[in-house]
Amino acid sequence: MKKKRTQDFALSILMVIGSACGWTAPEDDGDVREFPSGQYCAMGSAPVVFAESLTTLSINGLDMEFEGAVTERSFTLNDTVSGLGEIEASFEFNEAVTEGTLILTVTLEGGGGEITLKQWLSEGACSSRDVDALGTEKILSHLFVDMDQIEDISLFRSSAGHDYSDDFESCRSMKHYFEPVSKQNSLNTVIAPVGARVVSLGTEEGGGFVDDGLTNQRVVLQPVDYPQYAITMFHVDLSAALALGDTVTAGQTLGHARLVRVNSGQSSSSTSNDFDIAVSVNTPQGLKLVSMVDVLSDLAFAEIQARATSAWGESSSPSRSDFIHSKDTRDATPLTCSGQTFTGGADSLPRWFR
Repeated sequence: MKKKRTQDFALSILMVIGSACGWTAPEDDGDVREFPSGQYCAMGSAPVVFAESLTTLSINGLDMEFEGAVTERSFTLNDTVSGLGEIEASFEFNEAVTEGTLILTVTLEGGGGEITLKQWLSEGACSSRDVDALGTEKILSHLFVDMDQIEDISLFRSSAGHDYSDDFESCRSMKHYFEPVSKQNSLNTVIAPVGARVVSLGTEEGGGFVDDGLTNQRVVLQPVDYPQYAITMFHVDLSAALALGDTVTAGQTLGHARLVRVNSGQSSSSTSNDFDIAVSVNTPQGLKLVSMVDVLSDLAFAEIQARATSAWGESSSPSRSDFIHSKDTRDATPLTCSGQTFTGGADSLPRWFR
């Protein structure tokens, strides 16, 4: 059953568990529209509906309603969510009102600061794939890192980092952290793993940092040929600014991992051990996170296998399952969480591949 999350929205909104949105052409009624109406898809998996006097947005399990008629291509709507705070949604559409941007700003209750999320919108319903019935696809032709620079990889559903879960599971890390050999900025290359459109951007730098569009970015990509998926790359110092709606090519160098950074809740920089990547799929039942290694091409996964045997001391090439705790295994050894923090002591399951 799909989980409803409101209290943790202030944290989960930045996870951007996006998958991707498709585009469905509207019926040609001979009229030229001057403002959006009907159904759109934001950030890959968030349906937006512009009705006559009400706009609805559903994101990360939270349903928002903005009252008022939309009569322009650029406009701002406001809502208040109890337990969360004031929400401002600023929309700007192209001339044909088929595509646009949404900047969602949440002013948290109790002086908790602001959260800003920048998203790309496309007209039509969000695309979906029933991966339980059809399985995942090998959509990533490239690794997003240079494996020669990587020391280790965390296991999917481990207790590495913090809780990062989906609409079907909870209290587990459903992404992969990559630990580089050298934990410095401007050294560890970040690569676009697939030809894709940029559907969400925003800085992760704390300490009151003002987003410059380059530093410590969280970049969400919608694969052009697989619009049901989304790839979220965390802690990226971009070499050149990207804009919402831009397209990147598979293998394109985007920048470098940011290891020396100011994390959320901190006022000064520190050196982190790793950076991370997540892959989500928009399914008919809700958002599902899947392991990156399961959607890598055979050629790309072979780079991980080669690194494991040549530099990590593995006597045989690992399989994809060696980087994943199955759902049954994790369920049999559950974790406990307080918010996004793992609690309850040491995890009996390994956190890292080695």
